[in-house]
Amino acid sequence: MSRANKTAPTYQTLTEPSVQPRLFNPTHSHLYVTQKALLSSLKTTVLGFSSEFHVWEATSERFIQIGMVQNSKKGFILVDGKDEVVSKR
Repeated sequence: MSRANKTAPTYQTLTEPSVQPRLFNPTHSHLYVTQKALLSSLKTTVLGFSSEFHVWEATSERFIQIGMVQNSKKGFILVDGKDEVVSKR
């Protein structure tokens, strides 16, 4: 048996993207929604009514994300099934 016939095992690296866990930031609040729920909420807000995700804040006279006034967090709405980088802001 000659050594030329033997081949060394090869290892392939996976090219699939890896999932990076999010670092916890106590000043950020993330809200995960479906496209359908976000569209419905935005339609309601555009018509001038409070919605599932936004409420009217009278002192600043603008719509804000629910829960952001009480806890002074920066809110992010992320669409389920979309890459987080794409769905931010």
